[in-house]
Amino acid sequence: MHRLFLVLLLLLTIRLVNAQPQHEYVDLGLPSGTLWATRNIGDEKYEGECVYFSWGATLPIPYSVYYQDPLQPQKKHQKRSKVYGGMMSFNHIYKYYKDGDRHKITKYCSLSEYGNEGYTDTLSTLERIDDAASILWGNDWCTPTIEQWRELAEQCTWKHVWRGEWDGYEVTGVNGQSIFLPKAGYRSGFGYLYVPAEGCYWSSSLNTKEPDDAFSIYFDSEKIDYHCTTYRSWGLTIRPVRRENVE
Repeated sequence: MHRLFLVLLLLLTIRLVNAQPQHEYVDLGLPSGTLWATRNIGDEKYEGECVYFSWGATLPIPYSVYYQDPLQPQKKHQKRSKVYGGMMSFNHIYKYYKDGDRHKITKYCSLSEYGNEGYTDTLSTLERIDDAASILWGNDWCTPTIEQWRELAEQCTWKHVWRGEWDGYEVTGVNGQSIFLPKAGYRSGFGYLYVPAEGCYWSSSLNTKEPDDAFSIYFDSEKIDYHCTTYRSWGLTIRPVRRENVE
């Protein structure tokens, strides 16, 4: 009986340890109670690290298609200069555009004129199997909806700052807690990488009026647009949030 008790205690301990979040998050005191991660996906080593995903992709776009390796360490105290890249070959094929055609969508398509052979479905938010946050960080995490981004923009104070080698925004909630959103750039189909001039982060929300786009938040040194739309095949960064209900 004593041995059985010890085994059960060990199993319970393992379960509790595994249940703990592996990534840090912050409660900003938002009305929705949304808890925001302190880092982007892929940003485990360098704060502001550039890892880019197409919308609905669970693996990042390979670094080899970029003008330079965004993970290349910089000299201490040296601010990153703007990188506008160049016309590079971009052979990345988005998985939900048949033959790379954004008017031949095979999933997340609300209008038949955008669908492959008239395909449509009723999906307007990324499913877990297509959410990089859920796949790479676990079911406790997801990509924020555009409503969550809107709340972050409207309910928090955004201050333009440098943190280490990265330019971006310190976003402070009503309770004084904050997160840092680096202007980590984005990857377009034309091979340009904007670092650190602009930031563009995915939401999990489809633009149902033009389903070849999904909603994102965009910011530079002068403006914050939390209702931006971006081609789904482009590479953007992801800042996860904690999922409310974990099955």
